[in-house]
Amino acid sequence: MSIIYLYDFVPTPPISERLVGILASPYITEFNIPTPSSVPNGIGVDKKGNVWFVENEAGILAMLDRNSYLLTEYKIPADIGEVWSLKFDTQGNLWFTDSKDRIWRFDTIGKSFRNYEVPTKGSRPTDLAIDTGGRIWITQIRSNYSEEGERIAVFDPSKEAFTEYKLGDRSGPAGIALENGNIWITQTYANNIAKFNKYDLSYKQFTPSQSIVSPIGIAVDARGTVWFAQHGASKISGFVESNKTLFEFATSPNAEFPITTPYWIAIDSKQNIWFNEHSPNKIAKFIKANNTLVEYKIPSEKGELVNALTIALDQDDNLWFTEWTRNRIGVVNSNIPVPFTVDVSAGFVNIEAGKSFTLEVTVRPGHGSEIRNIYFNASGTITPTGEFVNSTIIFDPEQINLDNSSRQAKLFIHTKPELTRGVYNMTISASDGFITYARIVKVEVL
Repeated sequence: MSIIYLYDFVPTPPISERLVGILASPYITEFNIPTPSSVPNGIGVDKKGNVWFVENEAGILAMLDRNSYLLTEYKIPADIGEVWSLKFDTQGNLWFTDSKDRIWRFDTIGKSFRNYEVPTKGSRPTDLAIDTGGRIWITQIRSNYSEEGERIAVFDPSKEAFTEYKLGDRSGPAGIALENGNIWITQTYANNIAKFNKYDLSYKQFTPSQSIVSPIGIAVDARGTVWFAQHGASKISGFVESNKTLFEFATSPNAEFPITTPYWIAIDSKQNIWFNEHSPNKIAKFIKANNTLVEYKIPSEKGELVNALTIALDQDDNLWFTEWTRNRIGVVNSNIPVPFTVDVSAGFVNIEAGKSFTLEVTVRPGHGSEIRNIYFNASGTITPTGEFVNSTIIFDPEQINLDNSSRQAKLFIHTKPELTRGVYNMTISASDGFITYARIVKVEVL
């Protein structure tokens, strides 16, 4: 246990400016940050719906008032590193990690900062979660400035003390999520997930038979399913501890972005799974109730990578995100209906390797939809990147013009005898460039 005594920093007078939203697409509104090249990253939403984020390069904590759109900036009274996680305790205090071996507390009433140094130097605190007792749990992705992170830590605000716990060698704890007394962790170097129990201090690693590549974000839904994002691949996974099963699906990569790099996970009030795909500039929502994936494209000039690196949900289930390279924050309005939906003729297919099968894909327009060009795509969990091996797919036609009537296409899947037997999931999608709507189909290869 390490005890730290620090005094509150005298607050610097904040700077305020009213922002005007930019309608980037029918579903996404963005806000330019007044401070140039501020590099926004960690983001969170308080119980009033105000949006808080840290401007890494500028060393500023900012708050956007949801009613007035007044942005208030508070200067952080020390040089900071990268801030990846930002959460609120029950008292309304804001806590955030700092890769310079600290966590910070901001008193939202007194407007004062205090920081606390972690015992292990060079450990780069990354993600943060707050338990029901008000204790702050963090991941430490590195160890002594090396690429061999192996610790998590808990900070007790009442004692101003850290306790660190050693995990597996070279595990690389990255994301963290709480489930009753369990601390779930993604281990990005070990390519697995782990469970640490805060009561008996037990630690167990889970390495499913399916390939996991650099997991980062993690969250636990109301049924206890542990969801995590495979940042080194194009997959989202859901792990059920009771039977050790892993459900996974691929996002919709393309030739330009063969790996979508899903990053962090958030679960809304309807138990939908939200995540960011920062390589192709997308925010995505997986609707568990009907195995549907909806991806929202963040428009950018000349294919610019905006680096939407962190996310947070508000009370209306709208998804807020930061744009590291474009100096903006943005929000996906989840209450706006999508302009079309997709149905597939079967939700489950079994086939012998070396055989072929066909699916009908129906695109249905929403109410009052305008004519739009729709193109088709498919990916699968056969490979970590979503690509198909020892199999080919053909859409006929490859694209359609959708008006007020439903349109159909056929998807032909040809498998080779060399295709490994097993159970996979296919993601069959249609996109108009702003929205990608996909259905997940289970395929068993015999």
